[in-house]
Amino acid sequence: MSYPIFTVANTLLEKAISEGRPMTHMKLQKMAYCLHGWHLAALDAPACAENVEAWKYGPVWGGLYHALKHHGHDNIGPRDFICEPGEQDQLVYYTVPKTEGPFHDILERVWRKYAPYDALELSRMTHQPGTPWEKARKLGKYFIDNDEIKKHFREEVGVAANV
Repeated sequence: MSYPIFTVANTLLEKAISEGRPMTHMKLQKMAYCLHGWHLAALDAPACAENVEAWKYGPVWGGLYHALKHHGHDNIGPRDFICEPGEQDQLVYYTVPKTEGPFHDILERVWRKYAPYDALELSRMTHQPGTPWEKARKLGKYFIDNDEIKKHFREEVGVAANV
């Protein structure tokens, strides 16, 4: 099952806040991209319902960028979840339910591997020659193809299917 990028981002933010780990907007974009790639590679399904865009400076979800760009390079705090209108016009934020075991299994693996890196280190990883982002940019594509992302995470990163 795939989720809206805001739901995936809030789930990553919740994890970072619970561990007292700093999370900038740029790091959140890169962590979401890695989670999406691992999810595609391991489960043959996207983690995020929206397509990843091939922006000049890397893989980005445009909606997420616009929701959080006001943070600049500052850390995102516990009051900064991405909220949406709920019942009775109260703002609520959504996360992936803990009952979604496969998603959370992948999240834990991605977290252990990538959370220790800062945003610039993660950015360098996603900008290597031959990455799906670099290929999309060379071809002038606006979106990064999920099949390319899945292939990259299986072949280059070494994520096994059905982990």
